[in-house]
Amino acid sequence: SASRVPQLPKRLHQTSTRCPASCRLRPTLLKPVRGVPSCRMPMQIAGAGEALGPVRARRITSVALHKAVPRLVALAHACGWYHYGCEEWSFLIAAGCDEAWVAEDALASVAGDREYSSESIEQEAEIRGSILRVRFPCVDGSSSSAVGIGMMLVNPLTRGQGLGKELMNNAMGGCEGELIVLGAATKLGQAMYEKMGYETTGSVAMLTSDCFEVSARRTPDSETNASVEVKLFGGDCAPPHARAALAAFDRTATGLDRHRALDAALSTPGSQLAVAVNHASGEPCGAAVMFAGSIGPVVGDAASAEPLIIKLAASTDAPVAVKVNNHPQLVARLEEIGFQGPRLVEMTFGGKSLPGLRELNYHALLHPTLG
Repeated sequence: SASRVPQLPKRLHQTSTRCPASCRLRPTLLKPVRGVPSCRMPMQIAGAGEALGPVRARRITSVALHKAVPRLVALAHACGWYHYGCEEWSFLIAAGCDEAWVAEDALASVAGDREYSSESIEQEAEIRGSILRVRFPCVDGSSSSAVGIGMMLVNPLTRGQGLGKELMNNAMGGCEGELIVLGAATKLGQAMYEKMGYETTGSVAMLTSDCFEVSARRTPDSETNASVEVKLFGGDCAPPHARAALAAFDRTATGLDRHRALDAALSTPGSQLAVAVNHASGEPCGAAVMFAGSIGPVVGDAASAEPLIIKLAASTDAPVAVKVNNHPQLVARLEEIGFQGPRLVEMTFGGKSLPGLRELNYHALLHPTLG
């Protein structure tokens, strides 16, 4: 009878303080009620450890993406990515990742067969999966543009339903003929990416270190280079010539126009821009940015890479991270002074080569999604 059908909670997404004892360590989980037609079934709270019901993936606008940041933070934390807070997601949007797809709870039970157009539903639905896409124009003529795909997250309780593949297919749609890049793929997703046609093109060392350890263990040779002097500037007040040097080195190293992403990094509160200057010529020979506890990109001559990283790492009282790509010698030197971390893989669709002078001039990623 109708009286026996559980009523839909007033708030579909609740904090852990409102969860029952069976699931107090995580947000409210919803599952279908047995015996009620699936097209419009009411929901009830799922017990701890139970798999979630079906979800729906959809593309969202940039405006909706901004509004979804708190829910994306909750998804990242559910996946163990505790370092991704509101600032990190907001940076990615500002950097150009304004194309996104999300998978939410099966709220068709509430909205019927309509799209999720209700603002209240968008605010309440818990996001179970996400993926971001960004496009950068190529400046070397190798392709019209390069497409970066990242932040492919699926709630552990929703895995095994093909959601990751669905999100990837959505993000790859409309990219025919373009270079598609996965800047840093994890072991968890690598097998799926390979089945979809991606091939490994390099490695990425995800290094982190405590600044005090770096300061204590660095040597005179690692702190400075006889031919290089490193100058530091506040990111939001860096002079035009320093910004121009960063942009020029980045274009040469990556073969891409990433000015929007670089501006977003420099606009992050507390960011710093380091520029390496050659003693002999007096000309800039490298540049790097540090923002939100991460160093990258690091671009320019090979001799400038380590001094840039050391200078930035030693300038903060907080732990720092750097994502070194395809430079094993630089990784070995950084590990000697306290950096350590896992290795991920760089992949492109069809194994296409990346543009730019990456082997010579691109030493650390700006961000895994941004390359």
